Amino acid sequence: DGQQILSGSRDGTIRWWDVTRRKQLARLEGHAGPVLSIALARDGKTALSGGNDQTIRYWNLRDSKEIHCFKGHAAAVISVQFDPKGREFVSSASQHRTTEASWRRWDLNDRKEINALKANPDDSFGCAAFTPDGRHVLVGGPAGFLRLKSG
Repeated sequence: DGQQILSGSRDGTIRWWDVTRRKQLARLEGHAGPVLSIALARDGKTALSGGNDQTIRYWNLRDSKEIHCFKGHAAAVISVQFDPKGREFVSSASQHRTTEASWRRWDLNDRKEINALKANPDDSFGCAAFTPDGRHVLVGGPAGFLRLKSG
């Protein structure tokens, strides 16, 4: 609604702010290290955060509680995004010194990984975004490539 924002910090916290009142509404703690990415759900009640600690945290903003901690990346999580319906999300991780899958798609209800993709040796992932219908994910990187993933 443009009245609230989320911020991630090097101190491992996520803060929820009221823009109009210029007031902090909540401070969410759980990451062991810097928060590198955040995403607010369309309903404005939940959020995701990705951190240098290789985890993705799923938050209930209303009570400032962590709902779940997703693990599976072998490096810092640099991007998180909800699908348009809020049932799934995608995450991208740094490929620094790892050959593990860098991009993952997750089911929020079942709390499990649905799909994963490794970067080619010459590619590195920098971002991922759902198509408006939520059926595909476009993955891109600084080397100038795009990959369209289904399901």
